[in-house]
Amino acid sequence: MKFINKEFFKSKRFQMVAVSVGAVLVMVIIFMAGVKFGSERAMFFSKMNVNYERNFLGERGGSWRELSGKNAIGMHGIVGQVIGVGSSSISVMDRDGLEKSVEVTASTSMRSARENISLIDIKVNQNIIVFGKPNELGQIEATMIRFAPENMPGFGQRDNKRGR
Repeated sequence: MKFINKEFFKSKRFQMVAVSVGAVLVMVIIFMAGVKFGSERAMFFSKMNVNYERNFLGERGGSWRELSGKNAIGMHGIVGQVIGVGSSSISVMDRDGLEKSVEVTASTSMRSARENISLIDIKVNQNIIVFGKPNELGQIEATMIRFAPENMPGFGQRDNKRGR
């Protein structure tokens, strides 16, 4: 084609324009990813809010006023004692005396020391450490569950007078 000058593509002006367009394109992609992540997070928290009190304070409840001075939940995990085991969930009492629901899926990694275990191996009164993420129902969706030794520091009721 006679309209395209090969020297134009080798010019500094074209290279500057190409780099600028590429940089703007990368910034737009990063911005769009941030918007998607932000909207997913906002959607999760708006749905979780509906069931939060019911899941973490019980059916009859308690209220937020009763939690003054306490941590309501560690959003990405829990350390505590098993108080109930269901077909796909575990109820755990944390150090503040709050019951939390942990959802166990097929992808949840469960170990005791160096052994892999399953949900049927978990018993009431065992100390566990759960890592996971909150789901839309306000439960912790476990990605990893580990048994803790009975004498491990940090288990048991928190001494609110000393903040431990």
